[in-house]
Amino acid sequence: MNRVSQEKIEKLKLTEDQLANRFDFNQFPFQTTAEVDSLIGEMVGQERAVRKNSSSERSKSE
Repeated sequence: MNRVSQEKIEKLKLTEDQLANRFDFNQFPFQTTAEVDSLIGEMVGQERAVRKNSSSERSKSE
C-alpha cells in the first residue's frame, strides 16, 4: 500500500467554505412547499426506481 506524506495530505485538505453547499432559496417563487402545486399522479425519479416502488406498493395492498 502506498503511503501518502503528511505534506501531500495537508495540500489536499479542504476548507469549511469548500465543503459547504451554498444554496440560494430565493430562486424559488414560493415560501413553503404548501404553495407548490401538487404532483398527484406524477412520479418523479429514476424510471427503474419508480417502477420498483410502484410494484412493491401494489404487493403491500394485495
